[in-house]
Amino acid sequence: MNNLSKKILSIAGAFVLALSMTMSVQAADTIEITNITQLRAAIESQAGGLADGQTWNIHGGVDYPLDRSSMIVASGQTGWYFPITANNLTIQGIDNPVIYGNAYALNGAWATQQLVAVFGNNVKLKGVTIMPKVIINKTIEVIGTDFTIENVVIAPNSKIGDEFYTNAGVTINTVDRTFNEEWSGSLFFNHAGNHTVKDVTVNNGVIVTRWSPENTKVTFDNVKVNIQSADPYINSAWNNPVFNSPTGSSLVGSPKVTYIVDETTNNLAAALSGAHAGDTIKFNSNITSVTPVVINKAVKIDGNGKVFTGNLSVSVLNAAVTNLTVIDPTVSTTGAINLSTLIPSGTGELPKMTVTSALNTIVLDIQAGTIVTAPGWDGFLHLPTRVDNSTVTAPAGPDETSTVEFAFTVGSNVPMSFNKGVRILFPGEKGKRVGYAQNGGMLTEITDVCSADTQAVGDTLPTNGNCVITTGPDLVVWTKHFTTFATFTTSTTTPSVTSRVIGGGGGGSRAVATVTAPTTTVTTPPAPVGQVLGEQTYVFTINQKFGTRGHIDVKELQKLLNKQGFAAGTEDSIFGSKTQSALKSYQKTKGLTADGIVGPLTRSVLNK
Repeated sequence: MNNLSKKILSIAGAFVLALSMTMSVQAADTIEITNITQLRAAIESQAGGLADGQTWNIHGGVDYPLDRSSMIVASGQTGWYFPITANNLTIQGIDNPVIYGNAYALNGAWATQQLVAVFGNNVKLKGVTIMPKVIINKTIEVIGTDFTIENVVIAPNSKIGDEFYTNAGVTINTVDRTFNEEWSGSLFFNHAGNHTVKDVTVNNGVIVTRWSPENTKVTFDNVKVNIQSADPYINSAWNNPVFNSPTGSSLVGSPKVTYIVDETTNNLAAALSGAHAGDTIKFNSNITSVTPVVINKAVKIDGNGKVFTGNLSVSVLNAAVTNLTVIDPTVSTTGAINLSTLIPSGTGELPKMTVTSALNTIVLDIQAGTIVTAPGWDGFLHLPTRVDNSTVTAPAGPDETSTVEFAFTVGSNVPMSFNKGVRILFPGEKGKRVGYAQNGGMLTEITDVCSADTQAVGDTLPTNGNCVITTGPDLVVWTKHFTTFATFTTSTTTPSVTSRVIGGGGGGSRAVATVTAPTTTVTTPPAPVGQVLGEQTYVFTINQKFGTRGHIDVKELQKLLNKQGFAAGTEDSIFGSKTQSALKSYQKTKGLTADGIVGPLTRSVLNK
C-alpha cells in the first residue's frame, strides 16, 4: 500500500471516529428511563451542566418511588428528593408514569419541603403523575424561570400504605395520617419568569402564586383543581391566584375549581365554607342535611342530577343552582328554595336556577338577570308541587269531554311575574294540551306556539304571557308568570242514530227506530294552532265569554275591536262588560247572533 492510500485510510478512519463520537453525544441528549435506578442516576448526573438541554423519557408500567439523595447539591443543601438543576431540560412521561415520595422527612430544611424542586431555567415537565412526599408541603416548587408543566396530574400519595408507617417506624397520629393521605400539596411558584400551566389537574391540592416576586407571569390553559375532602384545611387552602408583589406580574386565564361533595364524605358544609366566588360545587351523590344550607357566595351548584333533601337558601345574586332536585320537608312535600334574604320585599333579581321537584319530573329553568315581581311574596320559591286534578277544570267545546292529566302549582300562593321567560319542561307529555289557572279553577289553554325553544323567544312574550312547543317526546312551556299549570286531553262524544223498518205490505206495517248508545272517540289533541311568535297574522283559537281573562286571545280580540271602532276598552286580556258590548256590535255587523260570546262561528269570522 502506497503512502497516498495510507493517508486516505487514515483520514477515513478519523472521519468514522469523529462521526461515531458525534452520534454518541447526540444519543446522550435523549435518556430513556424505565426504572427507579435509572431515574435516580439521571437526577444525580446533572452536576456541572452535563444534563443541560437533555430530554428524559420516563416510561410508565413501573412506579418511581423517590427517597432523599445526598449525591447532588442545590442551593448549598443535600437531601433533596427530585432536584432539577439542569437548564433547558425536558422531562417527558411515556404512558403516564407515577413519581412519588416514599421517605419520611419532617418539613425542616429547604431540601425536605418538596418532592420536585425546579432550579433550572426553561424546564418542561410533561405527561406524568406526581404524588407528594409523606409529610406534605410543596409537591412541586418552581425556583427557575420560564417553567412549563403540561398534561400532568398532581394527586394525593396513594402508593404509601400501612406497611410504610409500620416498617419505617413512623409515629403519626390518625388525624395527621388521614390528612397526608388526602392532601396532594401545592404547585408553588417562587420565581419570576413566564410560566405555563397547561392541561394540568390538581386533586386535593393548591396552586400558589402569591409568593412569587415581581415580574412573574403565569398562564393557565385548561387547568382543573378538584377538592373532595371534609378536612377544613384542604377545603380552605385553595385561594384564587394572586400576587403579594404585583408589580409587573400577571395571570392569564385561571384554574377551574370544583368541590366534589357526597353523602359519605359529608363535605358539603366544608366545601361551601372553603369555596370562592366562581368556584363550582358538584354533587356526586344524593345528600341529606339536617341543618339549613345557605349559599352565601357567588358559587355554582351543579346538582349533577342528584337529590338534596333539606332546607336550601340562596342569599347572593350571582350564585347559580343547576340540575338539582330539591326536597324540603319543612316547607312543602316537594321542596322550596329560600330566597327571602336575597329578595325580602317580593320584587328583585333571581339567581340562575335549573331545578327539579322530587315528587315529579317537572324541570324549572330560570336564567340569570330574571326579575320577579310578586307583592306579598315570602321569598320561598316552591318547586312544582302536585295538586289534585279536581282543583282545576279543563276547557271543552261542544260535544267534548276534557280530562285533566297532571296538575301542579309552582312559585307561591301570590301571583308571580317575570321580566324574562321561564322554561318549564314536561317530560314525556308530547301531544297533550296545557293550560293554567291562578289558584285553581277554569284553565286557560296555552295555544300560542313558540317559534323556537330558546330563551330569546321566551323573552319576547308579553307580560304574563305563555307559549308552548314540543321538543322530542317532551312538552315545553315558556312563561312569564307562575301559577297552577295542568296538562289535559279531550274526547269527542258523537251520538250515532240508525233506523230500520220492521214488516211490510198492507195492514200491519210499522216503522221502528233503533238508537244506538252514544259513541265516545278519544281524539289525539292537535298541536296548538294559536299565534306563532314573530308572525304578524293572529289566529284566534279559544272560545271566549264574559269573565275570560289572562289569555292573549282576549287581548288580541280587544285590539281588533278597538281598531275597527267598537270601543272594547283597555287591552288588558280581561273579557269585561266593554269587551262584551263591543263584541255584540261587531257580531251584528257580521250577521252573527249578537250573544257577546266567541264561539266557533264568531271565531271563524274573526280569523278571515
